[in-house]
Amino acid sequence: MTGPRPHAVVWTARRVKQWRRTGKRPAVAVWTPAQTRRCLGSIAGHPLYTAFLVMALCGLRRGEACGLRWSDLDLDAGLAYVSQQVQRMKGVITACPLKTPTSRRAVSLSPEIVTALRALRQAQVEYARANGIPPSRYVFPGPGGGPLSTDYLTRTFGRLVTAARLILSHARSGVVTDGNRFAWSHKPRQKKNVGYKTPGQTGCAARDLNPEPAD
Repeated sequence: MTGPRPHAVVWTARRVKQWRRTGKRPAVAVWTPAQTRRCLGSIAGHPLYTAFLVMALCGLRRGEACGLRWSDLDLDAGLAYVSQQVQRMKGVITACPLKTPTSRRAVSLSPEIVTALRALRQAQVEYARANGIPPSRYVFPGPGGGPLSTDYLTRTFGRLVTAARLILSHARSGVVTDGNRFAWSHKPRQKKNVGYKTPGQTGCAARDLNPEPAD
């Protein structure tokens, strides 16, 4: 039997100072909005910047972000329909159902995110045209155009945070602290679940993002 989930706290200035002095950190600690913005600012030129932006401001788990398809987006309406996630199964990155049925939801996209996604789509279309290949149906594709590996997303996040010498939040998959998220201190805007159909998938789960903090 597992014990109760640790209570999440915020990386306040006092906690940061204590961590730097003692090396001890809370069991679960997450960034403030200012700290999250610092992270996003430090990675603005990275190819996966838009993925981390969506995770941070929309609260998507990493598997949900990797499983997001262009057909799941309505950029004119500023909505993303979260309907699947991905996991490595028997060595293959596979599209899967969400963690729970209630995880199916429509999420509001800010103008900042819509602008970033439009630019990303245009870049993908131009790359595909230049290379004589069809554009990927995934928003954040991996090699070959399939879904991006959640493990790769995790490793990349850890490297970027370390390079920027940021305090690492307990990042599991998105950016809120309710289980599978990464570095945010308030809940994102989210609409109620809406009814929509998607192709059937197979089961899935997300893993922790917990690399060590930088000195």
